[in-house]
Amino acid sequence: MAALLKTYGIIMLVTFAELAAGLGIINLAGYDTGSIVTVALIISVIDILPVLGTGTVLIPWGLYELISGRTVSGIMLLALFGIIETVRSLLEPKLISGRLKMHPFFTLAGVYAGGRLFGVWGIFIMPPAMMIFRQLHDSQ
Repeated sequence: MAALLKTYGIIMLVTFAELAAGLGIINLAGYDTGSIVTVALIISVIDILPVLGTGTVLIPWGLYELISGRTVSGIMLLALFGIIETVRSLLEPKLISGRLKMHPFFTLAGVYAGGRLFGVWGIFIMPPAMMIFRQLHDSQ
């Protein structure tokens, strides 16, 4: 369980770094995104929750910018969302499977099934449970 929490901490840190860099670039382009560190921290905390994620903030924010006539800012926010989701979808199964010593496909399936069946806690419970069942199966 501790290894899984550490893994999600790493994922959260990577997301925070991506957000801080992306929002910094948007600020350099002349679009105010507020306090970069605070906004990046809040969004990265929201991202770790499976039901919400970065899209909960970045998609409406990007669409608002587009509708408000700030096209470049809106496109940059939506592109930032795409980059973060791509990195996370590649990184998460690899990190979790490495920590739990399971194939990334089964790890991803466990995270997804746990989230769907048990909500937030299922994401943290299902992969270790799968590992325990695998070890029990292998010992027989």
